Amino acid sequence: MRLSGISGNIKTNVQSNYDCLMRFWTRTSYIHTQRYVHHLKEWEQCSLQDQETIMGRTKEDNIEFSAEQKAPVAHIKRVNLKDEQGKSMEILRHSMPYGDARESGLFFIAYGKTPEHFNRMLQAMIKADAG
Repeated sequence: MRLSGISGNIKTNVQSNYDCLMRFWTRTSYIHTQRYVHHLKEWEQCSLQDQETIMGRTKEDNIEFSAEQKAPVAHIKRVNLKDEQGKSMEILRHSMPYGDARESGLFFIAYGKTPEHFNRMLQAMIKADAG
């Protein structure tokens, strides 16, 4: 934080308050929620191979493909991101199916210590879909 132009006790108090606020924010959690509507009739018309390619894992036994086997637009490849230091950008994921006779889908919740990880994952999914 830049405190030029502020002097004496005011500068000390401002810096102290800023430091206290930053310690508070570093212990903060973020929650992102999304509701996805599934179009299962269309999904089931895709071949098993296409479904597995799109997800990046086998459908029957839920085994993740190796890095070499994953398509560039596979869901798993798009959301398993690394930061500038090569560390995984982790979030805790929680999802619950919902539905009735007219509509079904997934209610998704992501928890994290920063909003950056989820935002970058969402961007990676959107950019892949747009391209």
